[in-house]
Amino acid sequence: MRQRLTENIKWARFVIVALGLWFIWLIINSSSQNSYLEILIGELIIILICSVLYIIIDKAKTIEIDDSFIYVIGKTETEQIPIGDIHNINKTIFNIPTGNIWKIRYYDKNKKMLL
Repeated sequence: MRQRLTENIKWARFVIVALGLWFIWLIINSSSQNSYLEILIGELIIILICSVLYIIIDKAKTIEIDDSFIYVIGKTETEQIPIGDIHNINKTIFNIPTGNIWKIRYYDKNKKMLL
């Protein structure tokens, strides 16, 4: 039976998109009211932050483990890594409310080290 090491946080993409759309709406409405340039720049920075967070969350993978393999579950594919090919697993300094972010170093079929 597989045990999940990380949470699937793909749902957070929708929250970030909604937040980004809200700020776009604010920009459209504030530009018609001769708003201050500082407010516009602040809103654009927040939209940029939302875009970066969306990309990071979209690329996030879920990790599950059982007695023989570690499964790295991506957007469209699942990679199955034998436990014997794992070099090390470390928790990163980054943490999200629903779990941890892990860094896995392992050997592929050609015995090449991968992250």
